[in-house]
Amino acid sequence: MAKQILVVDDEERIRQSLNGILKDEGYEVLEAKDGLQALKQIESDPPELVLLDIWMPGMDGMEVLERMKGQIPNLPVIMISGHGNIELAVKAVRRFCSPSTMPSYFLSWSRRTGRFARRSRESMRSWATPRRSSS
Repeated sequence: MAKQILVVDDEERIRQSLNGILKDEGYEVLEAKDGLQALKQIESDPPELVLLDIWMPGMDGMEVLERMKGQIPNLPVIMISGHGNIELAVKAVRRFCSPSTMPSYFLSWSRRTGRFARRSRESMRSWATPRRSSS
């Protein structure tokens, strides 16, 4: 059975892009368009990993992360954002990461990061490429 990854992002195109990439890598992908939907999902069927957008309307990613950690303390979560900054990243790491779990978690995911990032960039470029009209 494929490992489940929950993708939480208010932007449908981002969810679709990540869904396609992760499915190609053999994962089962669950999607949530907001924090509330994500919290309901992890309550009913917890995934192996969550990719969580930081900036979402309503409940932002930091609040969702705090609630997720309250429900399932050891649930691995990767915060993602097209608008993030170093200060916010440091805040999230200091608040929710323990030094004992970081090395093994980082090593297990760092092997896939280069390929995942490359495919994400390729997908994003295809959206940014102007389409020629057939006139």
